Amino acid sequence: FSLVLDNAIRTAHVIATTPVKYGVLKLDDFTKLVDENPSIGGPVYFEVAKAAVNNLATVSADVSNLTQAFFFSLTR
Repeated sequence: FSLVLDNAIRTAHVIATTPVKYGVLKLDDFTKLVDENPSIGGPVYFEVAKAAVNNLATVSADVSNLTQAFFFSLTR
């Protein structure tokens, strides 16, 4: 989500089994890249939207389950 939120921090922890080169793509650089190459932004933002929807669905289900468990515990 750091590609759509200015203050979002994205981290990753990995262990490489071979030598690795890596880079950092900052929001400003990504925005410039998309402005210059619009065909890149669509697929990336689509994947970000899918991830957001999946996360919201998971959280919604979790909240529903917790709410049901809470009310069940009150009726015992």
